[in-house]
Amino acid sequence: MAITIFSSNIGRIVSIAKAAKACGRDVGVIGRSLHRMAGAGKLLGYLDDIDLVSESDLGFLPDDRVAMIMTGSQGEYRSALAKTSRGEHPSVSLKRGDCVIFSSRSIPGNEKEIGAVKNNLAAGGIEIVTVNDTEEIIHVSGHPCQEEIAEMYSWVKPACVIPVHGERTQLEAQAKFAAQCQIGQTIIPNNGSVIKLAPGKPEVVDHIETGLLAVDQRRIIPSDHASILERRKLQYTGAIHATVVLDEKGELLAKPAVSTLGLIDEGDEAEQNFMERIHQEVVDLLDDMSWEERMDDHFVSEELRIGLRRFSVHILGIKPITTIHLARV
Repeated sequence: MAITIFSSNIGRIVSIAKAAKACGRDVGVIGRSLHRMAGAGKLLGYLDDIDLVSESDLGFLPDDRVAMIMTGSQGEYRSALAKTSRGEHPSVSLKRGDCVIFSSRSIPGNEKEIGAVKNNLAAGGIEIVTVNDTEEIIHVSGHPCQEEIAEMYSWVKPACVIPVHGERTQLEAQAKFAAQCQIGQTIIPNNGSVIKLAPGKPEVVDHIETGLLAVDQRRIIPSDHASILERRKLQYTGAIHATVVLDEKGELLAKPAVSTLGLIDEGDEAEQNFMERIHQEVVDLLDDMSWEERMDDHFVSEELRIGLRRFSVHILGIKPITTIHLARV
């Protein structure tokens, strides 16, 4: 069996491990973030009484003696549960008759991804248990209740509370609750607020422009970066790239080199005809130009770009991103 949780919930790891032990099962954690969090929990003493079987050893134990704690409760594509549901995990697998328990609720917006994982599991004959499928309590929120927040305030005794996570109504509610707990000052910031904490009284002293950032492989860029917008276009339009070599008199020296992305299947004979026709279209467009026009590199490139794009719309009904590389010899 497997239980999927948020990797940061150390308390739930402890609860699962104790319940598994009571049922005669050994427990192991699967997933990079769970290994990292369990290691931190061990280091800090929160998992001192918990024995975790290594991921590599779980496969040698009988199925009825194993409980795997996995990442992937929200359907993350690269998570341990998602990989296992697709049969792609290198260390563990689930078999027909196994059970997967989702011990967390679905975060709104993740339904499609979670559904895909569940469909894969169901196709493999694996039983799925969620908070909606049983009267037993298998989910407890990892967020503190008001009484627990009040207790934390009594321990920490902060001079100021600055709510920073949630919608505006939630930030307002947190600030109001802090005031009820006799906290002397609250500050509700906007995105970009610069807050001075010390010396003196905490206050908003400046504001900076903010925006959404995207993790793009090895760099962090604005979410409206031109490269992202171009790639979004490509998924709908495809692309045509053509290299044309002319001599100093504007005569074509070689057959145009044309390649496409996302437009045709190169193995399809009928679509191969499209490539032949697009080569001929380049020749025809050049033939329609005067000698003076052929000597203008910018004019030639633009006429070919517009012409090939128009040709694709006429034949395929698709308006692709089109680039022309013009070389003169």
